[in-house]
Amino acid sequence: MSGRNKILFLSSQFPNRAEPNSASFNRQQVESLCQRCDVVVVAPIPWFPFKKFKIKRDDRKRLFEKEKLFGTDVYHPPFFYIPKTFRLIYGFLYFICVYPLCLDIYRRFKFEAIYVTWAYPDGFAAMLLARALRKPFLIKVHGSDININFKYSMRKRLILYVLKRANKIFTVSASLKDKLVANGIPEQNISVLYNGVDTEKFKPMPQWEARKSLGITYKGKIILFIGNLKKTKGIEYLVSAMAKMDGKSGNRMLFIVGCGPDKFFFDTLIRKEGLEGTVVMAGEYIHSKIPLWINSCDVLCLPSLTEGLPNVILEALACGKPVVATDVGGVREIFRGNDIPGKLVIPKSASDLTKAIFEVLSATWDAHEIAKCVKDFSWDNNARSLNGDLKQHIRSHSQNLTADHSLGG
Repeated sequence: MSGRNKILFLSSQFPNRAEPNSASFNRQQVESLCQRCDVVVVAPIPWFPFKKFKIKRDDRKRLFEKEKLFGTDVYHPPFFYIPKTFRLIYGFLYFICVYPLCLDIYRRFKFEAIYVTWAYPDGFAAMLLARALRKPFLIKVHGSDININFKYSMRKRLILYVLKRANKIFTVSASLKDKLVANGIPEQNISVLYNGVDTEKFKPMPQWEARKSLGITYKGKIILFIGNLKKTKGIEYLVSAMAKMDGKSGNRMLFIVGCGPDKFFFDTLIRKEGLEGTVVMAGEYIHSKIPLWINSCDVLCLPSLTEGLPNVILEALACGKPVVATDVGGVREIFRGNDIPGKLVIPKSASDLTKAIFEVLSATWDAHEIAKCVKDFSWDNNARSLNGDLKQHIRSHSQNLTADHSLGG
């Protein structure tokens, strides 16, 4: 087991031609992991005959085709589902759709373990796949896949059933680990595996240079939100906070960068508050442009109602920017007892956001001191730890199989 192991990475949370910016954290983790072991990626794309994809018509036929990323094969099989209904069978449908492909990959690649990210339906399908192929499976949970799904009793039961049968569970924060332990998952089966940040890309740069590169001519203070346009991100409270600031001293603008299912709701709210000239919906982002967006701002604001450990905060700190964020999930863990370069506030409070943003914008910050907060959050550290666990469980599984054969003989 001293050589390079072969790993199957399974997750629908991965970039594809329709959503090239999806789950960049998974892409970065796989890219780092590939430095230590051989990986094949199976990243199913949820498919329904009447679903519209954000992709050019001529390219749609290529949506499900195999790709090559950083020298690694990435497969995109369609995963049939019925939107918003029959969610309890998504895991079975997922498994049925990926099993023939994974079996074919195994015949050629002989992977030794399955590493899956996202609790449901991905984790459920990985459990069935592991049973069918007699391989260990290790699962990483992120936050939303637990925090949101646990609100539904049957989905929660399915997830706990999967987690209790996983060879290893990784959580992106200690708070998420505590939540699983409180729900009956043995603590010794869970490890905290913090995400990383690429400090070669995310680093301080002159603000004027970043704004010029993005075509921003505005000279005042910029408040920035980056993320999915979902109500769980608390954007409505940030918009309300901007409304409370209206008419007070100082020039400020809020840029909202991202896309998501609740975009229309936020567009309507901005017009209702009369903030069309103060709040800008900047549209979908390209991940390579995120360092520019962050360096163009004066403060990053993430008013989420729930989180695991948000990468965008790691990226903002790496760029030397202060943050205003809600004190949820693993956000506080990022600072590890150090002084917080910014403010943490309670969720769903526009008034607290208003006060915190004013205080942060009024203070003076040292970008390079802020960047030191994330010096230990690297993808290399993440991949090294993950690879160690993979090796351990592959070795243990192999020994168990040998013992079973001996007993059977």
